[in-house]
Order: sequence, then structure tokens, then C-alpha cells
Amino acid sequence: MAGNPHDLRVGMRALDRGFLRPGDLQKAIVEHTRRLQETGPAGPSFDFFLLSRGYLSAEQLAEVVSDDSTPPITCPVPTASASPAARPFGNFGKYSILRELGRGGMGEVVEAIDLTSGRRVALKRPFFRRGRPITPQDEERFLREARVVTTLPRHPHLVEVYEFGKLEGQCYIAMEVVDGRPMSEWRKTANLREELDVLLQVAPAVGHAHRYGILHRDLKPSNILIRTNGQAVVTDFGLAKAQGPGRDVSLTPFGMILGSPGYMSPEQARGLKNIDRRTDVYSLGVMLYEALTGRRPFEGRSAMEILLRMIQDPVRRPSEFMRAGLNPVLYQGIENVCLRALQKDPNDRTPTAELLAEDLRRALDGVQPEPRRYSAAG
Repeated sequence: MAGNPHDLRVGMRALDRGFLRPGDLQKAIVEHTRRLQETGPAGPSFDFFLLSRGYLSAEQLAEVVSDDSTPPITCPVPTASASPAARPFGNFGKYSILRELGRGGMGEVVEAIDLTSGRRVALKRPFFRRGRPITPQDEERFLREARVVTTLPRHPHLVEVYEFGKLEGQCYIAMEVVDGRPMSEWRKTANLREELDVLLQVAPAVGHAHRYGILHRDLKPSNILIRTNGQAVVTDFGLAKAQGPGRDVSLTPFGMILGSPGYMSPEQARGLKNIDRRTDVYSLGVMLYEALTGRRPFEGRSAMEILLRMIQDPVRRPSEFMRAGLNPVLYQGIENVCLRALQKDPNDRTPTAELLAEDLRRALDGVQPEPRRYSAAG
């Protein structure tokens, strides 16, 4: 099915019209592929298979195939030198690619079916625009993300990596598919309590990674996915760093500024090497500040302006931008939690993500945490 443009359109149209659920389409793809492996090219078409197996009624099938005048989906045979951007659909080793989920400056993520297990996966593959070739060093940095994440015991609020390696001469990481929206989009219709509930899920998950020596270093709303049931999942460990005896491994060289300017800590902005888990605590503090005010603590017209303000300027209290209709007493407790997480000196900052979550819960319960000065990473 996956290599046939017409079949791809039929499947995706049935999904778009609500005739098939994602799980049903997944099951149909696997069953049809296995049937063709048994019968060869003379086997049933995907249209007929959907009809004969009861996935679609005759009326539904007629609707999805009635207008096949759209430009064909190109599915060139994958090669080691082909760019993923040039072949968004088709087969990639044992994976049947369904659709693109997103892409950034260095890679893409597509939804695919593992034809050996029938499992849906989010398949991440690197590419570079403007003809820049992928070097062995690029591949090593890419695969290091997977190695870092797979050292972590499973946590419900951290994305799970199933496997990684090279197929057809190209690196890949196969991860769980999170059916949800980025927090950056989800929060547009969320209230303050819902945003705080998400942070109360994310902070312990980040703390879980810290306990096993993993710093995320790029925590921000676009790297947190919210499922339809409100469960948050932290994703994208592409800038992660493993710490510990023999594990001081970073994906970027010393002195390079990495991360997102509006969310990184002052020590991260300076490109310091010896950062610790308190850099992620600062990023959580920025997201808490956004939840309270609808803006980040430091903003500017350029990344450099944001970084300079963050290093030099004091944080303005969230209550200066307090959302209307909120309880000032409750707000003050949460504000204090937020300001402790945003201290410029890591020694004055909340030392762990778990303690940040604990302080936030206490504030929501109306218990004012005692002012504390922290002198170590805890």
C-alpha cells in the first residue's frame, strides 16, 4: 500500500473524513501489506481490501475515490543519497511512512508504521538544507540523542525511544507517537490551572531525567506535547547532556550557545560548560512565568537582545502583569515559587525540578513556602 500514490490518498482521505480511525488505518495497512507478501502483485488492491474487510462501506469508498484529480503523490524509490524532504511518503526499510509530523533546521519527523510489529512510530531523520551534506560528525550527534534517552527508565511524561540506527545508509530514531498538540498551541485555549497542572507533570519528569544524569537543556512549550486527556509528554532531547562519571557528554562543543533564547538560563546563555540540572529548573520557571503573565520574563527584537537582558536586567515580578480575576493571595505564593526558579545565580535558585513541583503544589494549597537560600545543586 505504502508505495502506491492512489492507495495513500485513499487511506488519508478516509482518515480525514472520519471513516477510519488512526488505529484502524494502521491495522489495515499492516494486514494489506502481509496479504501482498503472500500473494504478490496479483493480490487485492487497497481499495478492495478496505471494502472486503469491512473497513469502509461501498458508499464511503465511493466518496473517497470519487475525486482522484489531485496531483499525484510522488513516491520515488528511497536511496541512500535521497533527502527525506524529497520523499515524504513511501517505504524506509521496514517502515511505511504515512505523513509528515514536523521539521526543523536539521531534521524531519514523520509518522510511520513498523511493518514487522504493526506499531505506529514517530520516525526522526536528519537532513540539511541548501545542499549541505550530512557528515559522520552530524550523524554521531544525531544518534547521541537516542543513546541519551534510551539510558532513561520509562517515565509516562517522557517520550519513549523504541530503537535507532541506520537504514539505507541514513540515520533514524523511532519513537512513540504522541497524539496531541504542542503546549505552545494548546495553551492558547487553556486556563491558568490547566497550565499549572501541565507543569506539575513536566517538572517531576524532568527530575526523573536528572536523577539518571540527563539534562534536557531545551525545555520550552513547543517541546512539550499535550495529549487529548491532558497528559503532558516531554520530547526533543536533541540538545541533551549526559552527566556523571565517564558520561560528561554533550551534543555541542564547549563554548557554543545552545537552546532557545527566551527559555535558557543565564549560565547556559554564557556558554558555560559546567552547568547542572538547575539550568532546566530555570526553563521551568520561564514557563511558569508565562502561565502567570502570558509573556516571558525577558523579550526583545533579537536573540542577542533577549540574552543580554536576561543576563543583565532583574526579573520583573509576575504580579506586574497579573491576569485579571485571579486571587492575589494565591497568586503571591505561586509568584514566589516562580521568582525562586528564575534566580540568576544558580546557588539562589530552586535546586531541583522535584522541589519546584513540591513548592508549586504547596502554593496551590495555600501554604506559603518559607524563603530559602540554596547553596548547592541539591
